[in-house]
This record gives sequence, structure tokens and C-alpha cells, in this order.
Amino acid sequence: MFIGVSCVALSRLAAGEGHLREALSGFRTIHNKVGEASVTGALGELCVRKREFDEAIVHYESALYILTELGDRQGQSHALDSLGHALLQRGEVDRAAQYHRQALAIHVELGDHLGQGHSVRELGLYHLRRGDLDSALQKFEYALNSFRKSGSQRDEADALNDLGTVYRRKGDNARAAASYQQALEIAVALEDRDKQAIVLGNLGNVHFQESEIDRALEHYRKAYDILTERGNCRGMADQLNNIGNAYLARGESLAAEECYGQARRAYMDAHDPVGEANALKNLALVREGQSDLDHALEFLQRARDILTVTGADVDGAEVDHRIEQILRKKRLVRK
Repeated sequence: MFIGVSCVALSRLAAGEGHLREALSGFRTIHNKVGEASVTGALGELCVRKREFDEAIVHYESALYILTELGDRQGQSHALDSLGHALLQRGEVDRAAQYHRQALAIHVELGDHLGQGHSVRELGLYHLRRGDLDSALQKFEYALNSFRKSGSQRDEADALNDLGTVYRRKGDNARAAASYQQALEIAVALEDRDKQAIVLGNLGNVHFQESEIDRALEHYRKAYDILTERGNCRGMADQLNNIGNAYLARGESLAAEECYGQARRAYMDAHDPVGEANALKNLALVREGQSDLDHALEFLQRARDILTVTGADVDGAEVDHRIEQILRKKRLVRK
């Protein structure tokens, strides 16, 4: 069991899965329900890291069933939160919120401040996803206070980062930058390189919105360097997209196109089709700006095919609109 979880933590996913499945078989053989629930939950976490959300949900549901059978209230709350997180990642935001609310009720019952913070933070992400910024702000402030009561600085940094994102979305970049800076200071003190990269990228977004493109690039590049060091393909792809946006804002379309192309390959390496579709949309934007409508249309059609398979309807509708705009431009050119 310990070996399997260690491998997951180190992102050695194939080795981790092998050890976990071996442990699961062993616990089932000796009818150890506690061990079975623990390993099943760990398999769910592994699937989330691999972005295999359907399988993750199956594992979490199995763990929840066992923990409910055992009467383990704390275990149930964690399984409910894990289920909600996986559903949110899959885009089922309303179902996700239902599970987090159930988990929160148990955390309150047990007086678990850390658990309350986790559940409420996920509910904040739910509201953020739906564009309800005031509710998201309220939830993230609640989560921040809960994490501070629990003494978890890592989670405190996450809540500060979330608050920064809400403030940025509200257009209050000064408060956004202040929240991100607090989160960054905690991440640096904890030597949490992954968290540092996330916050640096968000600080870059604030500078980008303020048209401070050089400062934005500086933060994006720092984030990218950390993510490269960590071998985080998806994070690298996100920052390559950001760097491409900054180059495009500076009018350097060739450099932007190179970054978007690299981002697309990194998303493919990370098995993130929605990310790949976003990179294709950015590539189309560059080609459209170059009046290369044929290639722009080709990139958008590829993106639409990917989004159709993944069921990302909202993004798909936006791509359809852009395709129609380019088709109209092509008709005008022919005239």
C-alpha cells in the first residue's frame, strides 16, 4: 500500500497503479474492508491525475459505499469531496455541488475545520465555474478562515489564490495581485514549487490585463521554468498558451504561433483534449490575423471535432460561431 501511494505522489503512474491493484486484490482476499476502501480511493486519485475522470468516479463511488457500510463518517466525507471534485473536472457541476454539500454537513458535524475548508472551497469553484462571482468570493473567504483555523498553510495559499482569481474576474486587479502575492509568499516559505508556478502564472494574468506585457511574460516564463523542472506537461502547456498570448499582444505573431504549437503538443502529451482544442483555437486566431483563412478554418474544425468527442458543449458553440465568421469572410473574399 505505502509503495503504491508513494509512486502516485511521484507521478510514476504506471508503477503506482500496479502496486495499488496488487494491494487491492490482497485486501479483498483477506476481507479487509478498511484497506479495500483506502486503496480504492487511492486508485481514484491516480485516475484524476491521469484525467481519467469516469474511472475515478467509479473508484470513489466504490470507496464511498464501503465507508458508508463501515459507518466511517470522516471517510465518507472525504469520499464525497473526492467524488465532487472528479465530477466538477468532468463538467458535471451541479452533481459535484451536491456531493460537496453532503460532505460539508459531515465536516460540520465532526467539527473538522480542514474538511469544511476543502468542501467550501470546492463549492466556491462551482460558483466560479457558473460565473457567480459574489457567491464564489463568499465561499473562498469562508474556506480561507477554515484553513487558518486548521493551521494548514498549503490550503491557505490555495484559498488566497482562489480569491485572487475572483478579484481578477471582477476587474479588481489591485486586490487580485495582493491575494496572489500572499499566496506566493506562503508557497515560497513552504518550498512548494508546484503552487509557486500556479500563482506566478496568475500574477502574470493580472499584469496581462493591465497591459503590462513584459511583466506578464516575466511571470509566465518563471512559471514555465518551474513546471518544466517538475515535468508537469499540462502546466507547461498552460504557460506556453499564456506566453503565446503575450507575444500576440506585442504583435509578434510568429513567436505566438510557435508557442501555441508547443502548447498543443504538450497538451497531447498530457492527454488533455480540451487543452489541445484551446491551443488549436489560438493557432486559428494567429492564422486569421495573417489572413490565412483556410488554415484558420482547418484548426477550428479540428478543435470542434475534439470538443464534440469530449462533450464540451459551451466551448463547442463558441468554435461554431468562429467557424461561421470565417466562412462569411471567405465568401466576401470570393466576391
